[in-house]
Amino acid sequence: MAEFAHTFNPLTWGQVTGVIFFDDRRAKKDGLFPVKFRITFRRERKYVNTGFALSSFDWQRIFTAIKDKNLIGTRKKIQSQYKIIADHIGEMVDKNKFSFGLLDKRLGRGDKNNVISAFEAQISELRSRGQVGTAITYKCAMNSLIKFNNDNQVLPFSRINKAWLQGYENSMIEVGNRYTTVSMYLRSLRAIFNISETNHPFDKYKIPKGSGRKMALSKNQINGVLMNHPVINGSTTDKMRDLWYFSYMTNGINVKDLVSLKWSDIVNNEIEFIRAKTVNTKDDKKPIKAPILVQMQNIINKWGCRDNRYIFGYMQDGLNGDEIRTVCQNVTRLMNKHLKIIAKEAGLPHISTYSARHSYASNLLRGGASAEFISEQLGHSSITTTQAYLEGFDLETRRELNEILTKE
Repeated sequence: MAEFAHTFNPLTWGQVTGVIFFDDRRAKKDGLFPVKFRITFRRERKYVNTGFALSSFDWQRIFTAIKDKNLIGTRKKIQSQYKIIADHIGEMVDKNKFSFGLLDKRLGRGDKNNVISAFEAQISELRSRGQVGTAITYKCAMNSLIKFNNDNQVLPFSRINKAWLQGYENSMIEVGNRYTTVSMYLRSLRAIFNISETNHPFDKYKIPKGSGRKMALSKNQINGVLMNHPVINGSTTDKMRDLWYFSYMTNGINVKDLVSLKWSDIVNNEIEFIRAKTVNTKDDKKPIKAPILVQMQNIINKWGCRDNRYIFGYMQDGLNGDEIRTVCQNVTRLMNKHLKIIAKEAGLPHISTYSARHSYASNLLRGGASAEFISEQLGHSSITTTQAYLEGFDLETRRELNEILTKE
């Protein structure tokens, strides 16, 4: 490999130094290498992922290129992120309060004068933590904001008020976005305001609720129809149905958490896991516990991979965030494909990986479980989240209970 500089633009703040660092120690699957920020303090180092990756050739010319528009755009975004981090470090050092822990908390707040810059910083932070799916959601929200802002990438926080938010909502509906998408983008924007510790108008403006379908199956539909529908033993359809059933019985565990289950997560004949969704939040990291029922043990015996640390063998150590997301997407698509086949043949309503979680919550509710118990089993941080989650089940439950009055 030709000799070239691995670092660029070194900055110093007393005992703290920082550089833009080309990490060619391990290539990604596409052959590119990640560009990071390397922060050094008292001989300890912290690497912050920029979310960008380059070839060695492009790295050598990224800071001198004058004709390559893509490379120039990447350079500007990296430098913008670096300036944000540098501002945070400088402010902490000036107050004699620098630490990596405090830097972690500050990262993602971005430029307090520009919403788009704050989004870019948060996207970079999410990717560095391996939260690729959430980063993509923020990226889509940011692109939507830029489009509404007449393709201008400077959007002051001070410009956004109740009227602006209402106009943004209306514009998204007019171009055909569903309320689920509208709600998701606006919640991302509200989160950016919160992270940036900037006063925002969301106490005056109410984010519309998404209109997603509740896809819960009854116990009879699951146990009596779905699991009894004839399929070829040992086939992919057989395996995908079993994994869906395992998800349903394991507190409605999602696909990412399902494929991430390790043999070491089996403790005292229970599955114990921390939801990947909450690993990097401030929420209490209380593990979710699911007793291993006979049916679950049968599925583990049938499909478990004893020569792999991960129970169902889809994951492996050392995968980066993008690779983990690819594994989860592939399993989700495969499961949904074969569930659709069974549903059509058996005359069942639409079934997807998401149905398992709603079915679990719905059937617990119909069985008389309290919202507090369901909240704990689902791993929600607030009972309010659970109550909103169960809204779609209330009518059917009330109807079933009221029909008792007409029965002898």
